[in-house]
Amino acid sequence: HAELVAVSGRVIDRMPGHLSFVEAASLPLSAMTAILALRQAQLRPGQLLLVNGAAGGVGSMVVQVGRALGAAVTGLCATDVVSLVAGLGAAVLDYTKGEAERATGPYDVIVDTVSNGPGALHHLLAAHGTYITTGFSVGLAIRSALGRLYSAQRMGYVVTRADGELMRTLSGHVNGRQLVPIIDSTFPFDCIVEAHERAARGHARGKIVITIP
Repeated sequence: HAELVAVSGRVIDRMPGHLSFVEAASLPLSAMTAILALRQAQLRPGQLLLVNGAAGGVGSMVVQVGRALGAAVTGLCATDVVSLVAGLGAAVLDYTKGEAERATGPYDVIVDTVSNGPGALHHLLAAHGTYITTGFSVGLAIRSALGRLYSAQRMGYVVTRADGELMRTLSGHVNGRQLVPIIDSTFPFDCIVEAHERAARGHARGKIVITIP
């Protein structure tokens, strides 16, 4: 965290005029991760997309970008955020009520922002489906490489990068009202410890933003 940062003009874009600075600050990391994940999965219009952790910072962006790309989106989340995820236009599975275990799928694409590993959701993935996670592990990397040889299913992970084209794509979704910021909470800079404690507890609804005076 810093008051001033020098970056290349090639990796930024103008802030959409209808956003506040807090809203704008919440978007690039999580939304560009969502865009990259769905590109990597080669999501197509009409496909079935399942988002694990659909109320979180990245998950809420995946839901919205998925809908903008024409997918039928289902969000996996807890009871207290069902209304939030449904409000983003997704069908909802409440894992606290065991609905994930009873779901039949299959889903063409699963984006896992909780990163429990593909095993917990494997039964919901279509025979030629793609599983993408925001969490990296050596086991997943090995499984991804071997899967290309022995299975029609694809598995991988996404790593966000600074990229001007991605930022402009994000701006297009925001300016087209296809993507809205989801703010869990804001903390002033002198409460930065409390902000990180909030993040560490998990289950944030969207992004936690630190404001600098």
